Amino acid sequence: MAEASEDSDFLQRSIGKLRGGVMQLSAFLPAFRPGAGSGDEQEGIELETFAHSFTSRKSGSPDPEGFPVRPAPLKAKPRTSEDEKFDASAVSSQVSNSSLPPRAPVTPERKPQIPAVNVAHEGLTVAPSEPSSESLTSCGADSGEVAEGVEITEEFDENDNIVPDATETGGKSIDSEFLEAIADLVHDDDRPAVDVCELERDFLARLINRRLGEDADLVGMLPVKVGSNDIFDACASGVLSCKLINSFVVEAVDERALNLPSDAAGLRMSDMRENHRLGLNSLRTLCRISDLDDAKLARGEADQILKLLWQIVRVGLLQDVDVRRTRELRILQNDDEDIFHMLQLTPETLLLRWINFCIEQSGLDGSIAPIQNFGEHLKDCKAYLAIQHRVSPEICDMDAFREPNVKKRVSMVMENCENMGLECMHTEGDILSGMESLGKVLMAQLFWHGHGLDFSDEEELETDPDNFEGEDEGSREERTSRMWMNSLGCDMHCMNLFSEDFRSGWMLLQVLDAIEPGCVDWKRAFKPPFKAVVRRIKSVENCNQVLAISRDVLNASLVGIGGDDIADGKRKPILALVWQLMRIHTMRVLRSGAGGAPTLSEADLLGWANQLLQLQGSRYSISSFKDPELGTGKPLLDLLKAIEPNAVNEKHIHPGVTPLQRELNAKYVISVARKLGAAIFVVWEDIAEVKPKILEVLLTSLMVLERQRRRLQRVGGGQSLASRHSISR
Repeated sequence: MAEASEDSDFLQRSIGKLRGGVMQLSAFLPAFRPGAGSGDEQEGIELETFAHSFTSRKSGSPDPEGFPVRPAPLKAKPRTSEDEKFDASAVSSQVSNSSLPPRAPVTPERKPQIPAVNVAHEGLTVAPSEPSSESLTSCGADSGEVAEGVEITEEFDENDNIVPDATETGGKSIDSEFLEAIADLVHDDDRPAVDVCELERDFLARLINRRLGEDADLVGMLPVKVGSNDIFDACASGVLSCKLINSFVVEAVDERALNLPSDAAGLRMSDMRENHRLGLNSLRTLCRISDLDDAKLARGEADQILKLLWQIVRVGLLQDVDVRRTRELRILQNDDEDIFHMLQLTPETLLLRWINFCIEQSGLDGSIAPIQNFGEHLKDCKAYLAIQHRVSPEICDMDAFREPNVKKRVSMVMENCENMGLECMHTEGDILSGMESLGKVLMAQLFWHGHGLDFSDEEELETDPDNFEGEDEGSREERTSRMWMNSLGCDMHCMNLFSEDFRSGWMLLQVLDAIEPGCVDWKRAFKPPFKAVVRRIKSVENCNQVLAISRDVLNASLVGIGGDDIADGKRKPILALVWQLMRIHTMRVLRSGAGGAPTLSEADLLGWANQLLQLQGSRYSISSFKDPELGTGKPLLDLLKAIEPNAVNEKHIHPGVTPLQRELNAKYVISVARKLGAAIFVVWEDIAEVKPKILEVLLTSLMVLERQRRRLQRVGGGQSLASRHSISR
């Protein structure tokens, strides 16, 4: 056996030669799976990717795309002669990865210690152990042998940095960075510690089990154990969250594009991130989302998973609390409001109005204070009982309302839900907790069961048919533009291009500032809401500045459009303005990725697409954005295969002859593009019907995607199809 000083030298050399150390560790770590490519070259790329990820995590930057941070369990690799150098048979025992405890907070009274590192034959595991006066047993640095009873103890300083414990190692320091690298590899629950609300977590677990328990693709993931953190591991693959979206909104996510685990192996990190990208980009078409990251979701970080699941639940349960879907909600319109004000109200605001309206109609407004939130104001259960009586008077009588004991009222609320046939997943503790999220869900379920609103007097509120959203080609264009604007991260959320809020011009100024930072003179801008007397004057002033910036700074062509046209909510001028802004923004994003190319014409886009199709070996060539072949979706799918060969599954491609086949192919194009990370705001009808303007923006988004992936592959050491053949731009 070598001396202890050799151990320290060995560990220090390992930090300097991390790639070599990982190459040795990979013999018994199942974390490295060959991706695209094969042989030693690909393995070397993956090992270099890990080495880069280790240094990136030290500096706080995210891991590269393909690094398998939390790999699914795989069978051990066959051992080779090189592996024998690291035979761990002398180690006392093997322990499960789950035994690694989280770091405790550092306090003056107690400093945590890093658990002992034990190496076992089938993998690397970390287990806690008691500190010993003989903590470090020397091992052969050159041979790589691990002696029996190896135990390395570390402490943390006041800044939570690992420092060697010289007293317990006989004065011989151990390089702590190498130990942290090992801990990163083997820690099966490498997530930041967050405060998790157990009531919310357990409610979501029950909801998922109820809605998705019979799904064949989720065998092994469900049922989620209620009362545990298993929900975070179950959601890490991205399959469950996409399925949950579809359980609320049919076909919101095209499940053909999902990466599903096989029997032989789990999903790679890149596969899980693609699933989350698909879910997030699909969810963006339904609502505004922010602060969600596909890499963090794939690692199963608790705060990210909870935020995603609650966003899905909100969309699913509140989608009908909207004037466009439930026109009876117009009864709740106040005398000083018009239809455009109703269109911009959030579902939560409308739901609170509905609750108070039902209480007033039940004659209980004197007994119940006005409900202003879904938390404290609902926990006494009186509002629940009043709503249940309003919705189902034959089942829920008023005797329950007069019950003085709040716990008995909770039991009556739950009994009423069962008698009404309502799928209630709340417990008594959920209702009594006064939590906003849980109270909102129950009220939304009661609204969905039956809102009790009707036009008994057959009164119809006046609407302007030129402004109210209809189901036609113009409404699809409006939805595409709205989704694009909401993706820019503006403070305001656009729910309708013709609402009073939008016509004020304030959101358009925010959009312009996002496209060209600093272009807006905010001192000349007026922030809504406005008093009725000056509303139109200030709105026209804002819109005039919008048009001036669009013409003078962005070079938009806006002939015959004035600020009063936007302020008055005229449909065609608004759509023309927003469409040009979207195209300008998309082209700018593309030019920024091309090193600031001055122009990018339609011919440039078509040339790029046709070169890539030719390299792919496709039989298609796109003559123009009016090419009828685009309606089949097949040229676009071939283009996606050229960008990422493994993204498209041939069995999901149809001939594109019948309308149904064209629809399926168009939906698959959108889903695959979203899975790869493209910002797609089109609907499948625009592809199937060959809408030139939409298809131009779609191809531009795919060009942005291809260049982004090509740059990432260069950083990671790989090569894309375009870079291998030196495609010209």
